[in-house]
Amino acid sequence: MNTKIPNLVISGDYRGISLFSNNKDNWSTIRKVEGLEESSRIMEFENDSTLWMTHISKGAFRIEFNSNLKIQKKIQNFGKNNGLPSNIMIDVYSLNNKLVITTEKGIYDFNESSKTFSPNLYFNKWLGTEYISDIASNDSNSIFYIQHKKFGNLYQKGFGTFENETNIFKHINKFISDDLANISILDKNNVLIGAKEGFIDYNPNKKLFINDNFKVLLRKVETQSPTDSLTTYNPSYVDEIKITETHSIKFHYAAPYFDGFEDLKFSYRLLPLDEHWSKWTNSGEKEFTHLPFGKYTLEIKAQNIYDLESDVSNFSFEVLTPWYVTNLAKISYLILILISLTLLPLIQRKKHRKEKLIIYEKKELALKIKDEEITKLEHEKLKTELDSKNDQLTTITMHLVKNNDFIKDIQNNIVSSLNQVDSKKELKRIIKTIDKELSNNDSWDQFAYHFDQVHGNYLKKLSENNIKLSPREIKLAAFLRMNMSSKEISKMLNITSRGVELARYRLRKKLKLEREQNLVEYLIELDNS
Repeated sequence: MNTKIPNLVISGDYRGISLFSNNKDNWSTIRKVEGLEESSRIMEFENDSTLWMTHISKGAFRIEFNSNLKIQKKIQNFGKNNGLPSNIMIDVYSLNNKLVITTEKGIYDFNESSKTFSPNLYFNKWLGTEYISDIASNDSNSIFYIQHKKFGNLYQKGFGTFENETNIFKHINKFISDDLANISILDKNNVLIGAKEGFIDYNPNKKLFINDNFKVLLRKVETQSPTDSLTTYNPSYVDEIKITETHSIKFHYAAPYFDGFEDLKFSYRLLPLDEHWSKWTNSGEKEFTHLPFGKYTLEIKAQNIYDLESDVSNFSFEVLTPWYVTNLAKISYLILILISLTLLPLIQRKKHRKEKLIIYEKKELALKIKDEEITKLEHEKLKTELDSKNDQLTTITMHLVKNNDFIKDIQNNIVSSLNQVDSKKELKRIIKTIDKELSNNDSWDQFAYHFDQVHGNYLKKLSENNIKLSPREIKLAAFLRMNMSSKEISKMLNITSRGVELARYRLRKKLKLEREQNLVEYLIELDNS
C-alpha cells in the first residue's frame, strides 16, 4: 500500500512488514519493520504516521512511524483485554477516512485517550453484530461489504439515514469467493468483488432493472387411479377436472423468470382446506391424495431471487361425491332406519319369546332330569324292596323245602320201623298225622303272600284266569315262574320227578299251549302282562 512518501510502499507478508522503493520501475527492499515477525495480511493507515495491522489470532497491532517511516515507539498489541470481544477474526479498515475494526461481534471503534475499543453503535444498527469478512467505501458515502458470503451496499439515503441494499445482489452471492473475500473500489463506476473464478464488476451508478411482472404457469396436471392408470391434462385447454376420492392429482408448474431462475421458490394453498400459504420451496410440483369430496381451487405463487412475489395463479377441480353419500343413498339410509325402527320392536319381542322358550325348555329339562332322578331313586328303592322280598321268598321257600325234607325223613324212619314194632296201629296214626302236617296249607299261604308281593298278585291273576287250575297246579306254576328245577319242585310238592313232568304236561294242556311254546316263558310273559 502507498505511503506519504512518493515511490515508497509498505507491504505485509507471513514474516512481517517491509518497505519497498520504486526507482524507474525497479523495486527494491528498503528495510524490514523490526520487532514484528507476525503474518501481516491486513493493514490500514490511521494517519500518515500510524499503521494498524491485524492478525488472524493475535488481535491488532499499532505501529507508529516518524517522518522517515522508521518506528518511533514500541509496537502496541491490542486484544480481548482492551475491549475487543476476542483475539481472533479481527480486521482493520478505513471507511471514509475513519478507522474501524471488524470483529466476530460487529464493528468496533478505537478510543485514543483510553486505548480501548468499544462497539460502533451506528454501523451495528444497520449491519448487525455478525462478522463482516470485507468492507470498503467510496467517495459517494456508499459502503460495500461481504457478510456471510453475501454482498451488500449500505448507501446514504438522506442526512443521517442509510439504505441497506442486499436483494439485488442475490444472483451473484453464489459466485463470491468462499476463502478470501475481497472488495476493490477502482472508481465510482467500478467495484471489483473477488469471485471463485475471477472478479465480479459492479457499477453502483447503473440502475438495475428488476422485472416484477411475472406469474406462475401451470404446465400440466396428472391424475392417477388406484389401478395405476395415469391421465395427463393440459391446463390451457381444460377449465376443470373431476376425479373420485380414490384418485390422486398432481400439479406441475413453473415461473418464467430467468434472472436467478434456479433460486425460484413456490408457495401454494388449497382452498377451502388451507387458510394459510405453505412454506416456500424450490419444488415445482405438488401432489394431493385422498382428498374428501368437494370443489377445490389450487392457488400458486412464486418468489424470485429478489424476494418479489408473482401474481397468484389458480386452477379448480372437483372430487366427486361417492355414491354412498349421494341424496339417493341418504334417502335409502333413511328408509332403512325407519324399517329398522319398525322391525326392531318385533325382533326384540321375537327374541324375548325365544329367550322365554329357551328358559322354559331349560326348566322343563331340569324338571325332567329331576323326575328321572326321582324315578331312578324310586326304581332303586323298588329294586331294593324287591330284592328284599325275593330274599324273604327264597328264605320261605328254603324253609318249606327244609320242613318237607325233615318230615319226609321222619316218615321214612317210621316206615322202616313198622317191621320192628308191634304197635302198628299207633305208628299208622303217627304217619297219618305227619301226612296231615305235610298237607297243611299254612306255609303255603305265607309263601303265596310274599310271591304275590314280588310278582304283582301273580297267583291271583293265575287263579282268576278263565282256565280253572287246581291248587297243586297253581303251586307248580309259581315254582316254574321262580325257575325252579324239577328236582326242587318234587321236594316242594312231595312227588317224584316223574310226577313233576306229568304235572307240567297237564298244566300245558289246561293252558292250551302250542307244541313249540315254552311253558316257563309263557308264565313269565303272563307275569309281565
